[in-house]
Amino acid sequence: MNAVLKIEHLNKFFGSRQILKDISLEMFSGEVYGFLGPNGAGKTTTIKIAVGMLSLDEGNINIGGFDMHKNFEAAMANIGGIVENPEFYKYLSGLDNLRQYARMRTGVTEARIREVVHLVGLDKRINDKVGKYSLGMRQRLGVAQAILHHPKVLILDEPTNGLDPAGIKELRDILKNLAHEEDVGVLVSSHLMSEMELMCDRVGVIVNGVLIDEKPIAELISAAAPDKFDYVYWVSEPEAMIEKLDFITKENIVNNGNGTVDIILSKDDGLATLSKINKLIIDNGIELYTVTPKQNKKLEDVFIELTNTAGGGQIA
Repeated sequence: MNAVLKIEHLNKFFGSRQILKDISLEMFSGEVYGFLGPNGAGKTTTIKIAVGMLSLDEGNINIGGFDMHKNFEAAMANIGGIVENPEFYKYLSGLDNLRQYARMRTGVTEARIREVVHLVGLDKRINDKVGKYSLGMRQRLGVAQAILHHPKVLILDEPTNGLDPAGIKELRDILKNLAHEEDVGVLVSSHLMSEMELMCDRVGVIVNGVLIDEKPIAELISAAAPDKFDYVYWVSEPEAMIEKLDFITKENIVNNGNGTVDIILSKDDGLATLSKINKLIIDNGIELYTVTPKQNKKLEDVFIELTNTAGGGQIA
């Protein structure tokens, strides 16, 4: 994969206060990159610099192979973005809004306009006035506008704000399709951890203006996984089951009193121990209904741990 967005040693000051501190990250074509952080951590400032809305004080940004310092216009031609809510002419149709925007870009044909309308699922409503659009439809139109000129990078700042669950899922599917099928590098800033876990291939976590971690989603969660795993057994005779488990430390067995028993195993115990427990239960005539692992850590748990360890979310 090619790095379509490369930020190196980015620093930003507002007066004497340093907002961004040596931020470096790479985003590749064909991936959804989640840019995560508490409110006030520096996400929007980084994004505004990347899309040309703010100047950088120190560092460098390369977009689609073009250095922002040396060739600003070419770099901006390779990026599309929505910072906060997209704005449109409400008295015009969605199609006419796209046509107006297309006039500011070179090479955007009517066929391309129709193509992006289909990509974001607005075929049936594109001729309606934007004033009649729901928030979710306006977000779709915003994405269509942002990708009209075939950018290599799409950046969205809190794109799911105000959307209902159905709208969030629809937008998630659109962005994943753009990345995985259209080979666009998509950077999404958000504080909705559950949504980022479903949407993103890789994430970077920023706290107090510092990028404190950057990993694939699965690797980040795995790195913070516990050393022990908790399994819930639902059986016909919990007390009889517990009596037979003399090879497991009693502190690692909990009778929940509702027909279920928690058994805590270390990573080293492995599947062989689970198999041994199951066989013992069945061999002793105890009915085994289910064995369920308790929920492992989610991105939200890891995010809270990282941000708390790094000293909270607000810039001092």
